[in-house]
Amino acid sequence: MKPLKRTKSGYKKIFFEDGICIYCGVPYEVEDHALPYSAKDAFHPDGRYLVPACRECNAIAADSVQRLLSQRISFVKFKLEKRYAKLLKMPSWSAKELGEMSQEFREMICCNEEKKRFVQERIQFDYFLWIELGRPKHLLL
Repeated sequence: MKPLKRTKSGYKKIFFEDGICIYCGVPYEVEDHALPYSAKDAFHPDGRYLVPACRECNAIAADSVQRLLSQRISFVKFKLEKRYAKLLKMPSWSAKELGEMSQEFREMICCNEEKKRFVQERIQFDYFLWIELGRPKHLLL
C-alpha cells in the first residue's frame, strides 16, 4: 500500500483514485478538507484529510465540523435532502395523466422527474458500499 501524500498544510489526500465525489458519486471537481481548514486546531480522531468532492457537496460541507468522516458524509446528505425537499416531494405522474397535459407542461414535469431521480441517486450513493461491491461503473452517476 502506498503511503498517503500529505499537503503543505498536513492534510492527507484519500480516495482520489476513483475520480468521484465521496459524498454523492458524481465526478469530483475540488478537494474538500474533511476537517475544515478553519477548524485546524480542533481534535479530529480520523485525522486531517482531503477528499474528492463535487462543488455542490463541498459548498454544503463548508466549515461544518464533524468528528468522523462518516458523520460529515451524513451531514452533506442531510443538507442535500433539505435543499431539494420540494423536488423530492414532487408526485409521480402516470402516462395517462401526462397524456392529458399540454406538451409544454408535460416536458416540464418529465424534466423535473429526471432531476428528482438524479438527486435521489446522489443522496442514496454510498461510497464505501460501492468500494465493497468492487467499484462497479454502472452505479456511478
